[in-house]
Amino acid sequence: MNTKVRLHRNLQTKWIVVQTYTKGKGRTVAGATQSCLLRDVRFLINYNRHRWIVEHQKRHVYAWAEGTLIGIAAEDWEQTPVPLGCNPFKQAEFYDKRTELPLKPNCDWLAVIDNEVFLTSSPA
Repeated sequence: MNTKVRLHRNLQTKWIVVQTYTKGKGRTVAGATQSCLLRDVRFLINYNRHRWIVEHQKRHVYAWAEGTLIGIAAEDWEQTPVPLGCNPFKQAEFYDKRTELPLKPNCDWLAVIDNEVFLTSSPA
């Protein structure tokens, strides 16, 4: 695998959408998943789109996680994973669902397990 991808949640199906980039074609949807593992992740926010969402009270994709797709995520972790949240009506940035504090703009590992998104510094 080891392919650079972007992930976002489909607002209708709630599945995680996987996008790849092809020179000359731009970003295309490669598929949807409920389980995957990314490494060297950075979080991307379109703040203009976020502002529009808040002003118009409409749902729209404005944030992505970008990283290297490794494969399917395992459920056993060396450390307790951090549940990831992203809700434009709470705050613009990605946040820790337990504390609602904003997260750093990057992380070592991101896992999607049973359609829930988690961060961790090391997978099992």
